[in-house]
Amino acid sequence: FGFGKPAGAAVSSAASFGAGFGAAGKFTLGAFGQTAAAPAGVATSAAASAASSVAFFASLTQPALFPDERDSVLARWNQLQAQWGAGKGFCSQGPVEYQPGNPFCRLKSVCYNALPAAKDEDGLVGLTVTKAATEIAETGVKDALFRLLGNKPNLTPHIEEIRALGEKLCQLVVYIREQLPTGGARRILSTELAAYLSQPMNKQQLSTQLQVTAVQALTRPSRDQLTQYLDRPAAGVPLMVWQQARRENPDPESLLPVPLVGLEQAQARMSAQRAQCQAQQRLLGTLAARCERLRVEQAA
Repeated sequence: FGFGKPAGAAVSSAASFGAGFGAAGKFTLGAFGQTAAAPAGVATSAAASAASSVAFFASLTQPALFPDERDSVLARWNQLQAQWGAGKGFCSQGPVEYQPGNPFCRLKSVCYNALPAAKDEDGLVGLTVTKAATEIAETGVKDALFRLLGNKPNLTPHIEEIRALGEKLCQLVVYIREQLPTGGARRILSTELAAYLSQPMNKQQLSTQLQVTAVQALTRPSRDQLTQYLDRPAAGVPLMVWQQARRENPDPESLLPVPLVGLEQAQARMSAQRAQCQAQQRLLGTLAARCERLRVEQAA
């Protein structure tokens, strides 16, 4: 879940990144007082959505494809697929794709994620990459980010951490250190860096060069943002389940309830947990080796 500025927000201060870095393009509105006509595609999209909704419920109640008991069998089969949250149903209105977010999907739950502890000044940004953590070449990542920042010598990319999220998925935690003309240095704000990297052209380059699929500022959300998020159940999660998850949160100050809808999300979370366990085991092995080396050195 992305808290903070929207992904498409412009960088708040171009000067803070150096001359011309991340400057937002200007746009103009029409003449004052004019009423803009609704785009033709809006009405078409609304009509298509209504037709899709009608077809969805028709497929579950009265497919009307056959004039006999086969309609009842087909309706039950469609209902079963809707409860799975996957598959394709059929009715007289046309085919229907069943998604995990539909109101009848049974594979819904709520789990908890740790809230970020970093501040905006820490400059941490998460880049979700479709590669295993062991396949990441840190030098290549830094070079790609340096080019994306305009090859400015006063901006130096750093990798804080590589988090395994699955067998073929990881998150790069990066920050940019800026050398100031006065001789000091600072980190670029998380929200500014995330907004710059999320601009369409930059995001496309990240996707092509580093296989990045998502950019997120890793900052703790404000209390107002948390309240707004918690007051409304996530898409596809019943209100009662969401309220229960809020009540049973073991550590509301550190954990955030997040929806788990469908088999794909459940499998992705299991893969992420497995990858984290493996990373912890590797770290324990490294610590054990260091302790053994220190013991040998002291004995000598």
